[in-house]
Amino acid sequence: MAYEIMNVLIDNWPATQLVGHRYTFEDADETAFGHLWEKWNASDRWANLAKLGKPIACVGLMRLKGESFEYWIGNLFAERIQVPEAFESLKFPAIKAATAWIEGFPNEIFGKDPACGAWDTILQKYPNLKRKTVDGWMIELENYTARFDRVNSEGHLTLDYLFFCYRLEKK
Repeated sequence: MAYEIMNVLIDNWPATQLVGHRYTFEDADETAFGHLWEKWNASDRWANLAKLGKPIACVGLMRLKGESFEYWIGNLFAERIQVPEAFESLKFPAIKAATAWIEGFPNEIFGKDPACGAWDTILQKYPNLKRKTVDGWMIELENYTARFDRVNSEGHLTLDYLFFCYRLEKK
């Protein structure tokens, strides 16, 4: 494992609305969805979202339901907002979220292996957690916080993986 899990915690997230764009495996390339982030960063999409208000998070959101997979890029807003014509939207209820901070080089912290490693580490600390679905979809987020914008002295970034979950009641 080339990345390191730096922190694990559980938060209560408010009801949110994701405003962005939905992609599928058909949109992926050898980097998965990295090329789409490059397109977003080279366009005016972030500036257009900034006109909607202050987001609570910039995210890459993954939804899985059976064989259906979606990857969304966009911003989460705490308030319900009018979605601009060029964007799509998802609404989420207030929910518990387990988060793992993953530190490593950019090519090490993205993808299935680090996401699974994050969830496994969360379960080691909180073994009574279960993944919660929203409308039948399992949700995972890459949450791009200020930690992600700071490269440490070793050239590492820190990415937050966030999972919608609930705690099992102890018997």
